[in-house]
Amino acid sequence: MIADELNLVMNELDCAMPVTWLDRGLHETPALLRARLEEAIASLDGAYETILLGMTLCGKAVEGVGAAHARLVIPRCHDCIHMLLSGEPDTHTLYLTRGWLSGDRSLEAGFQRACQTYGEQKAMRVYRTMLKNYAAIGMIDTGAYDLPSACPVPRALAERFGLRFDLCCGSTRILKKLLTGQWDESFCCILPGETLRLQDFLDEPFPSGDNSCTKGAWI
Repeated sequence: MIADELNLVMNELDCAMPVTWLDRGLHETPALLRARLEEAIASLDGAYETILLGMTLCGKAVEGVGAAHARLVIPRCHDCIHMLLSGEPDTHTLYLTRGWLSGDRSLEAGFQRACQTYGEQKAMRVYRTMLKNYAAIGMIDTGAYDLPSACPVPRALAERFGLRFDLCCGSTRILKKLLTGQWDESFCCILPGETLRLQDFLDEPFPSGDNSCTKGAWI
């Protein structure tokens, strides 16, 4: 879901670090995402000193995840979309990027499936109920894709559901800091043999130590 942004940062930094990609559909079922993440970490554990997780709390999917021999580093964010915003999120805005608009798990694709299954009128009622707490759809400009070509779909979604359409300033700062070892209070650093806890994503200090990433891998 953040392939555009991660590829941009890796190209800018001329980074050839290996990446393990996980299917975006796993986000809908945290238990499955946790299981697949644990498999991916196990396949890298022992081969690398540090494993960088290009994700966030993701519905508590990372809770209890750890590595026996590698340090885990992950952004201290509750949701991946917030990792790409340049400021504080508005709780009444549904944020999107091009990654969130692609594939059969996107909002548009889901609505079209609902129309085919239940008819357009019932699908509209269902989706308006789902979106009742939102006032706007915000398209995040992360600089990782052509914004004008990405805007028509979210703009049409906003119009369809009676929401405001906003353009929001995005950033790849967190990803750059993650990749370059600038692991400050914005990150959780989990030592080998320990596991991620919900508390790690709150305002508590993390283990100090060497932030160099001499041997690392991305997930």
